[in-house]
Amino acid sequence: MAFLFAGKQCLLFLVVLLHALILLSATSAAIAAALDNSTDLASLLAFKAASTSGGGASDNIISANWTMDAPFCTWVGVGCSRRRPRVVSLNLSSFSLQEYGLTGGVTIREDVYSFGILLLELVTGKKPVDPMFRGELNLRQWVCNAYPTAVMEIVDNNILRTEFTNLQQHSDGVNILHRCLSSIIEVGLHCSKDLPNERLLMRDVVPKLQKIKKRVLVN
Repeated sequence: MAFLFAGKQCLLFLVVLLHALILLSATSAAIAAALDNSTDLASLLAFKAASTSGGGASDNIISANWTMDAPFCTWVGVGCSRRRPRVVSLNLSSFSLQEYGLTGGVTIREDVYSFGILLLELVTGKKPVDPMFRGELNLRQWVCNAYPTAVMEIVDNNILRTEFTNLQQHSDGVNILHRCLSSIIEVGLHCSKDLPNERLLMRDVVPKLQKIKKRVLVN
């Protein structure tokens, strides 16, 4: 009963968190837009990780449909805005909340790894299948080699072009951009560590991304 009670409270927290993210003020800046999508995806993955543990019907629905192979706006029960890919509603009628909080089920850390790689893709503009990655060199290793001293050398030029223009009026604009991008990369690297038990949990990723987003919006 203790696990069931904790699970329901966790579910309530995640649902409230998703709606809180929806109500956050948005900006047209490239980093903030990417973080909007990332925080929504992180919240959904956190919900998936916590709810697909009982081996019931709801587990099958989420596990089969909530995958990184498709945009989260196409996932069963997830409703997005027509203007941009932001979550605006959740239809939980297909999920059995009584099963929530039980142990067992899928491996949570696999989605954490995928999300970490996605963050690295967002910042660098590179795909894991890019021809430049050969032999033992992959996207994560390439980013890891540049972090933290040469972060700006691997950032997507589109982000640099857009954000540099936006932050030119700020006396500390370049440093702000560097700190935010470094923080996003740090989260991505922690999520995609080789050993599953060393990766962040999705419930820890969400507040980290929210903190970075607030820093961008404030400045």
